[in-house]
Amino acid sequence: MKKMQYVCLSCCLAGMGALLLPSCSDDAYTPEPEYVKPWDGAADMNTTVLPGNDFYRYANGGWLARTLLPQGWNEWGPWQITENDADGKLRMMYQSSTDKLIQKYTLMAQDKLNRAERSADALRSLLAEIQRATTRDRLLSAIASMQKAGYSPFFEIGVTPHEFNSRVFLPILKVSSTYFDAERYEDAAFRAAYRQLVGETYSKLFVETSLTDALKMADDALTVQEQLQTAYTLSAGVKQRKSARATDSGSILNLLTQCGITTTCVYDPETNIDVANDLIVNGDLDQLRNYLAICLVEQNAYLVGLDIQQKWLDFEQAYQTGSIFYQHHKQYDVNTANAEDAWSCLNRFVPEFVGRQYAQKYTTSGKRGKMESISEDLRNAFKERLRDSVDWMGEETRNTAMEKLEAVTWLMLQPTSWPKSTEVQMEADNYCAATNQLRKLCYDHKLELFGKQITEKRWEYVLHTYPLFRPSCTYEPRMNAMIITAAFAGEELLDEQDAAARLYGGAGFRMAHELVHGFDAKGSLYNHTGAQADWWKVSDRSAFNSRRQELAERYATLELLPGIMTDGGLVADEAAADLGGLQIAAQAFEKDLDCRGVSGQKRKTERQNFFVSFAQTLAKVTTDDYKAAYYSTSPLAYDEIRVQGTVPAVYRWYDAFDVKSDNRMYLAPAKRTRLW
Repeated sequence: MKKMQYVCLSCCLAGMGALLLPSCSDDAYTPEPEYVKPWDGAADMNTTVLPGNDFYRYANGGWLARTLLPQGWNEWGPWQITENDADGKLRMMYQSSTDKLIQKYTLMAQDKLNRAERSADALRSLLAEIQRATTRDRLLSAIASMQKAGYSPFFEIGVTPHEFNSRVFLPILKVSSTYFDAERYEDAAFRAAYRQLVGETYSKLFVETSLTDALKMADDALTVQEQLQTAYTLSAGVKQRKSARATDSGSILNLLTQCGITTTCVYDPETNIDVANDLIVNGDLDQLRNYLAICLVEQNAYLVGLDIQQKWLDFEQAYQTGSIFYQHHKQYDVNTANAEDAWSCLNRFVPEFVGRQYAQKYTTSGKRGKMESISEDLRNAFKERLRDSVDWMGEETRNTAMEKLEAVTWLMLQPTSWPKSTEVQMEADNYCAATNQLRKLCYDHKLELFGKQITEKRWEYVLHTYPLFRPSCTYEPRMNAMIITAAFAGEELLDEQDAAARLYGGAGFRMAHELVHGFDAKGSLYNHTGAQADWWKVSDRSAFNSRRQELAERYATLELLPGIMTDGGLVADEAAADLGGLQIAAQAFEKDLDCRGVSGQKRKTERQNFFVSFAQTLAKVTTDDYKAAYYSTSPLAYDEIRVQGTVPAVYRWYDAFDVKSDNRMYLAPAKRTRLW
């Protein structure tokens, strides 16, 4: 594993130009550039272990022996290193930024007088409307005003590609959760302290309200929060659906019209939106009004005077809530922590703007070229496998799969031109008002997407939903698109100077794994445009399920912990994507070897390096408790299981390491499941 440092690569890589691996074409041979680093995985291996007996420890034994779980992490491996590196780069970006908006907003957060003076003024107009909500119609109007201002009382409004015909983006509704984890409020001491805290905060901000009245408001807010939380338990009953469905909650639909939303709405099946609807229609007006007011204050507690902020920090320290604001102030001095708070608000409310700043600082032309080259090689390798190796598909289905694969859109690193949503203007003159302006802008950006054609607003959706400063590599079936953020292409997963074996075995495998999901049992429910359409024949699905069951039965023999076996049925879909992803990446790498004219022992060594790189991208340290708690219910098998379960089904692995029938991981050819 690479030792990660928070270093800006844009300086050291500037001027290098695009570093491209030769494409898998019939063009003339182009030698690999001299500055490509030698493969660097040897130090992480344990070559005293036979690769055919325990490939995971053969590839990762050295790293596992010297790596401790860092404090504050439940697990640690290349993905967590990439996340940590992205966080460090993001912090460096903010610290060195010359952008006037970032500088202005950061200074506001650090200015004690700016925060203390007029901090509540930005909230008074909304509060006044809430206080006037003495009728049901006025309550609806107040809720709509809060939603348009970027708050989420009763329900949150997200964005989703249309589940049913995939032509437009639609609002998706989810019942609002509590400010802290819901189970916290079951603790009587926590509840009493929280009640006192929000009451004191309210009466401090709005001095015309007595503490007694503010505490009554806090009681009402807690009552409403309790009722809303039933939406999470009720959703497991008759209201649950496998996918979002159109809502028929009348009052919420009327309310959304006041929010500027005129399209059909769907709701998240994880919560029962009818609970929120019933509360709005039938709930006690005083309680609902007070809930809105407390929501407003609660969401701004860290934006106002430092005395109020300190009360919240003391509360969070006493109860170890773990909020991001508390973590900042626990780790840094107050000035730095307030800057970190401001940057977190920017990340949350204007991810489009922050993503642009991040990508422009850290994405090089060489990195873009490398990603484009690998993605095209993976597509070509998948085409070859669909044509030559996928024997369970009928000819008509295979042709449809080829059509869909050809239509996959790769949305990688950053757009070629930046949409308007990445531009932000700030007119407010104090921290609380400025943050509320950003909060409203977040809602406005979502509103701009509703009802728009997916083909017209792909990048706007990606920039909002998959921030470029967070590592992400995913396939979106409703868009038939691969989404890969700038932060995914960090130095741990994609150093543009890395050897080809590292690139294809690491980032290439992860990309191919996600691509396979577009063609598996779930991906087969969406066609080449992203519209819902089952393009498999009954015979195709039956054949796929039969081979999926083979995988499930084999994975069920792999031990997660002593006495605890892997749930093969639970992990089979992801195991199938691992198998397909590794086979596709291996085939793409073979083509790369051909293009570079690599032969003989050097070719065998590079093949070995490819498979070791695959295993090393899944290296992981964690605790037995976390492994048992998380991976016994996760559809993604534990990383060691993923390696040990995947390579024995890949023929090229046997050839690369001369694995024989007397090796422990050997599988007879008849047991090597062939899917992709």
